[in-house]
Amino acid sequence: VTGQMPILPVPGGSVQSPRGASYLLGDLMGEGSFGAVFDCIGPFDQPFALKMLRPGERPYSQVREEWQREAERLYRLRHPNVVYVFDYFESQGLFYLVLERCDHSLSDMLGRAFTDRLVVDMSRQILFALQYLSDSEIIHNDLHAGNILVQQGDELVLKLSDLGIAQELSGQRAVRPQMVQ
Repeated sequence: VTGQMPILPVPGGSVQSPRGASYLLGDLMGEGSFGAVFDCIGPFDQPFALKMLRPGERPYSQVREEWQREAERLYRLRHPNVVYVFDYFESQGLFYLVLERCDHSLSDMLGRAFTDRLVVDMSRQILFALQYLSDSEIIHNDLHAGNILVQQGDELVLKLSDLGIAQELSGQRAVRPQMVQ
């Protein structure tokens, strides 16, 4: 797997998990230098977001280790304000996370007027999620409006996402931020 070029998924295609679940890919929701996120339909026609990580120019073993760490960390977390991970798997040299589908990010809402009540409610939800992460000995390390996802319904529900560079505190004597010179 490490020596061959992985076959990148495309909208309209599908990805098969080793456990037998098939995910039909919809629109590309976002793309970066290390991967992409697709809207997808999984078993029982349930909507998901499928996050795909690709090795790119980085060593395959390094990407696999980062993905495994993120997947296991996210899979353990269960809080109404943290994006839920349903499954994770490796397939044809690529790494996948099957995530709870949200409607958009908080950054998509910036620039609009919010009521005081909505600001307090959104702040409360973010703080509850951060407290949960802290109680779980995890620091997010990349908190911004693009990593806060929104589910719309009777009320807005905010969910922290993208814990790929989060830091686990358990087993560490001290945590010091990296200094950039």
